[in-house]
Amino acid sequence: MKTTSPRTLTPEECLALLEELVKHKDTDPSRRVAHRNRLIALLMLDAGLRIGEVLQLQISDLVIRNQPVHSLLVRRQIAKRKAERLIKLTDHLHSAIEAIYFFVWLPDDREHTSLCFYSSKRKEKLSPQQVRRILAEAGLKACHRHVHPHMLRHTFATRLMRVTSLRIVQEMLGHKRISSTQIYTHPSQVDQDKAIDGLAGST
Repeated sequence: MKTTSPRTLTPEECLALLEELVKHKDTDPSRRVAHRNRLIALLMLDAGLRIGEVLQLQISDLVIRNQPVHSLLVRRQIAKRKAERLIKLTDHLHSAIEAIYFFVWLPDDREHTSLCFYSSKRKEKLSPQQVRRILAEAGLKACHRHVHPHMLRHTFATRLMRVTSLRIVQEMLGHKRISSTQIYTHPSQVDQDKAIDGLAGST
């Protein structure tokens, strides 16, 4: 049976998507939503979290003593199959956490919410359906195609596969079986295009 490569975003599409997500009106609620949506996307793009893991994160997972963490522990309470994993954060992701902490979470401290992500009404937990809709709308505008949460995780995994081993990618994704990770060993269209470009340049 033929295995198809997972759908991913190109580096240019990632940038365009993030730029679309941070667009906002000059109002406090709109800026808050922009910070929130950008961080949600980055946690999938730069750390490979599942949408369910993202939406169960607590502020204390990302900020300790008023400082953003440098490595994220995906706790067994929120991880799929209760398999904890530790992920070093990119500078981009670290900066996004710092921005939302000082602009959104710190001012909202009196709202008595420990969750990282909630609706603009502050006390309502954000749902997976809401995140899917946010990414789908931004994806159509920025990339002219449908973007879903798992596509961002696929993009993270595909990028990782180019720089490290299959076993490390398995650990960072929290896969129980190596066979689940092996789908990322299949070359994408970008990989194939680079191969042809390299061939042309060698003649």
